[in-house]
Amino acid sequence: MAFHTITLVGNLGSDAKLQYNQNGQPYVRFSVVTNRKKRNEAGEMVEYTTWFNVAKTGPIAETLTPYLVKGTRVAVLGKLCPDKVSGHPKVFENSKGVMDSSYEVMAQEIVLLNKPAEKPAASHYDDEDYDEVF
Repeated sequence: MAFHTITLVGNLGSDAKLQYNQNGQPYVRFSVVTNRKKRNEAGEMVEYTTWFNVAKTGPIAETLTPYLVKGTRVAVLGKLCPDKVSGHPKVFENSKGVMDSSYEVMAQEIVLLNKPAEKPAASHYDDEDYDEVF
C-alpha cells in the first residue's frame, strides 16, 4: 500500500470562496501561506514563503467558509494534488511574466488555530474526488 499526506500550518492569504460543482455539491477554496527562516550562504537570515491552494468539499464547506478569512491561522491535513499530465506541481507564467508553480491540496481535515467567535463543526470527511475542484 502506498499513500501520502501533507500537513500545513499557516495563514489564509485571502477570504475563502464557497462554490458549488455541477451536482450542487459545495466546496470551499482558499490559499494558505507558510513561512520559514533559514540562513543563506552569507549567514543572513532569509525568509522563504510558500503558497498552497486548498480545497475542501462536502457539507462542511458551507459551515467553514465564514470562519476562513484572510489572516486566519489554520492547520490543514490533506493530499497533494499534482498536475494530471506531469505529476508535478502545476507550473505557469505569473502576471509578472515569471515562471511560477502552484501547490494544490485537497483538505481532509481543517483545524482553526485562531479563536473564532463560534466554533464550526469538525471537518472529518475523506474526499476522494477532486477532479471538479482543481
